[in-house]
Amino acid sequence: MSLSVYLRQLETCETLDDVSKVCARIASELGFDYGLCILRVPLSFVRVSMLMVGNAPKPWLARYEEPENFTVDPVFAHCATSLQPYSWSRLREEVDESYVRRFLADARSHGLRSGVSLGLWGNNGENTVLSFTSSADELTMWRKIDGAIPLMHMILPYLYETVRHLAGPLLGEATDVRLTKREQECLSWTAEGKTNPEVAAILQISEATVTFHMRNAMQKLNVTNRSQAVAKAILLRLIAPQEPSILFTSFAQDRSMGASRMGTAAKGLAHSPA
Repeated sequence: MSLSVYLRQLETCETLDDVSKVCARIASELGFDYGLCILRVPLSFVRVSMLMVGNAPKPWLARYEEPENFTVDPVFAHCATSLQPYSWSRLREEVDESYVRRFLADARSHGLRSGVSLGLWGNNGENTVLSFTSSADELTMWRKIDGAIPLMHMILPYLYETVRHLAGPLLGEATDVRLTKREQECLSWTAEGKTNPEVAAILQISEATVTFHMRNAMQKLNVTNRSQAVAKAILLRLIAPQEPSILFTSFAQDRSMGASRMGTAAKGLAHSPA
């Protein structure tokens, strides 16, 4: 089937079970045995809510009910930090690591001998990983793996949005936080170690206004102090370091000034006596 057909199927999903069936159907039509999407949403630095849709051997799914298993999962570790697809054949190349050997042996014991996974990150710090896996070995599956990767890149954003929309309260504490521009500014300067009076001076507003925005931000983030508010805002990617565009503007101005100085110097040379 074409991408447009799969997208229409996702659009008509009314429940997570519907999404699971679409994932399994796509995997099957691409020549794989299983299609599984895992969504992890950080609630704090030590608490994570997780959701799985699709199909896989039940004992394999059960292993992900223990959070520590993610720390020894090389596939998820890669997909949590890279947008590059991860072919499970790489596990053989990294087999020197003991945790990779355990993962590989565990996967094979559950009938998972080959596969490919792709990760995506949401605006609020979510990690989503889509995996197509097979009981066949890599030599049998490599063409199907190569063929599946372009489709995975195109379909994963839609799959993520569908799961995120339907999951709702199943993910636990709300993480769909929306901060105002001023709340983000106050948190960003707080992250720089500035006190409320210092933030007020920088933003040219009153200290009471800074306190007002910080209280609103803490309420939205469901935290009790400034440090926790900064930590959670960073975790949910609500604040980040200085925007590159600002740096680029400064650089462009410097270049412009430099060009002007060079032009002046050139004129001086042109009119100077030989």
